[in-house]
Amino acid sequence: MKKGLLGLVVIALTVVGCQNYDDQFDDLNKKIASLSSDVTSLSSIAASVTALDAKITSLQGDALTDADLAGILSEIAALETAVEAIPDNAAIEAEVSDLNAEIDTILERLGDLLAANAFYEGNLTITNLGQLANVQELMNTGADDPTVTVKGNVLVTVTSANGLKDSIASVNLILSKIRAVQGTVTVTSEVDASLPALTYATGDVDFHGKEGKAAITADKLLTIDGNMSLTELKTGVVAYPALSSVGHVVITEKANKSTITTLNLGALTTGTVRTGSASLVLAKATNVHLGGTLPSVVSLTACVDFMHTTGGDQGNLDLALGGTAATLSLGSTKFTGTVTISTKGNI
Repeated sequence: MKKGLLGLVVIALTVVGCQNYDDQFDDLNKKIASLSSDVTSLSSIAASVTALDAKITSLQGDALTDADLAGILSEIAALETAVEAIPDNAAIEAEVSDLNAEIDTILERLGDLLAANAFYEGNLTITNLGQLANVQELMNTGADDPTVTVKGNVLVTVTSANGLKDSIASVNLILSKIRAVQGTVTVTSEVDASLPALTYATGDVDFHGKEGKAAITADKLLTIDGNMSLTELKTGVVAYPALSSVGHVVITEKANKSTITTLNLGALTTGTVRTGSASLVLAKATNVHLGGTLPSVVSLTACVDFMHTTGGDQGNLDLALGGTAATLSLGSTKFTGTVTISTKGNI
């Protein structure tokens, strides 16, 4: 049985900093030597593969350097030479298969290491077609390409006026590859946009749906070191179910028109969700799940399902639920101010 081996040669390219990862991953399974050997040769190669596996294990969690890659390449070159010298021998097919499986595992783990070290250097800005083309040159968006950490701010504006509304599929491909942002994230769009891989931002996050025309989602977003603004998002569900840490979340509905029916920020352990300086008022919301500290005034005149998930201290609170037979739960473990609850249902 002949099978691909040692395609790792391609990682001679440096992975520190921003670069074209197509060159690394497109050739990952090329330049493979045929693998059939006698037991003695296999034993020696297997020992070398085990040593290489141990080296990659020791590098997990660290940023790869040129020296790390050079050392791996040297060992791969030695393995390649040894494999090329092995004659065919059908009697050891099982041993060959086992060795191939082990090498496949190494390839996969090294791919994970490379992906973890993928960066986009500088600000990522898309506010016109020229900037979109430029980012497409710098970032690979194929299914097998790694997600990236942006070392700068993200600014994306999608409107019919700037020509990007018709290119939203291309914009969303780029957004789908953003794993973390070392700066602010500002996405303004007239059509639905999504950041499905985004987990962390060190600055503020601002999602603007342009007069209720767009939903902007980030289902894996866990932590925002700054604050979050949700402005004029599309009518219906507004949910960031994984978000656990943020300064505060400010919601602004479309002027003179309440649009949110479901709000889910139930995973919050810190931060406050509000529409005003010290209030949360959502006239059409029927289902509201929140964590963190509640603002002093919460008015939900249509709500039938209110769940506050986080324990801790709660100051002054005037909570009103207007929905018929509303269900209400509060996760607070201590009240430090005056608390008034008005509801047509059970507490």
